[in-house]
Amino acid sequence: MAGDAISGDQAPDLPRDPPEGPPQRGWQRQIMRVLRALGWLMLGLLGLLALLVAFLHTPPGRQLIVDQIGKIAPASGLSVEVGAIEGSVLWSSTLRDVKFRDANDVLFLEVPLIDLNWRPYKWFTSGLDIRHLVLTGGTLYAVPELIPGDPDAPILPDFDIRIDRFAIEDLRVAEGLLGTERVIDFAAEADIRKGLVYLDADGAFGGGDVFTALVHAEPDGDRFDLDLDWRAPAGGFLAAIVGADDDLAIRLEGEGSWTSWEGRLDAQHGGAQLLDFALYNSSGQYRIVGNARPGGFVDGIAARALGDSFALTASGTLESSVLQGDF
Repeated sequence: MAGDAISGDQAPDLPRDPPEGPPQRGWQRQIMRVLRALGWLMLGLLGLLALLVAFLHTPPGRQLIVDQIGKIAPASGLSVEVGAIEGSVLWSSTLRDVKFRDANDVLFLEVPLIDLNWRPYKWFTSGLDIRHLVLTGGTLYAVPELIPGDPDAPILPDFDIRIDRFAIEDLRVAEGLLGTERVIDFAAEADIRKGLVYLDADGAFGGGDVFTALVHAEPDGDRFDLDLDWRAPAGGFLAAIVGADDDLAIRLEGEGSWTSWEGRLDAQHGGAQLLDFALYNSSGQYRIVGNARPGGFVDGIAARALGDSFALTASGTLESSVLQGDF
């Protein structure tokens, strides 16, 4: 019957509360609080970084970068002024109306368009990483006068450099700087890092100028290639760069490997022999042996000390971007 009592052996099983575990220790609670705080801090920093990246891609953000570039004043005295930046400043961008001034604040180069594709975030892991840097349609007004650098500074930078393509296209050399007006083109690529120096360059400067250069030094790969061809007729662009007042031709070439390499350096100025050197590299130990006739390239005490011609023997090493040796 409904009113009858249910016997004990017929009573349904009732749910029971789970057994309580051991109380959480105080140090565990503290760790959880710290982890949560760090998590919120990381989210906040990522949010700020995202806002910064977004700001740099706005007109005020790009203008801030332009202003900061204009404030850069390296030891050489070179200064750069950028009119505007388009595109992504962290990936691929276009710089417009770029002006270069020398140590005397003289405008010597003006480029209306520079196309830059790079990876600035890799600076902290693999150094300077530029996929392409192309200057188009610029005008060279004068030869810049810059402050000489520290003679004791390393020959190579102490950070890695990767430039897949560097090009100067349709650069106009103003009339009067090198005689008649001319248009020049130049292209190069470089990969400089620990254990590797690679540079390949080629230029077309008009007026009979010829310039090609190849350097490929890789100790671990037992490779050492060196080839330079510099032909600069008097009054041309290349002659003006080095201050030559007559025809100048330089030829540097060699063959072998990193552990055993021999080459020659031959230079002529005005048809007369200027340099005649034999070059040697034996497992990173370099030697230069030969004769030089400096002529009008030196004056004063140096000219009196060297005379019309002199013999030279030099040896040394290049390690960690530092050249050491004697002559």
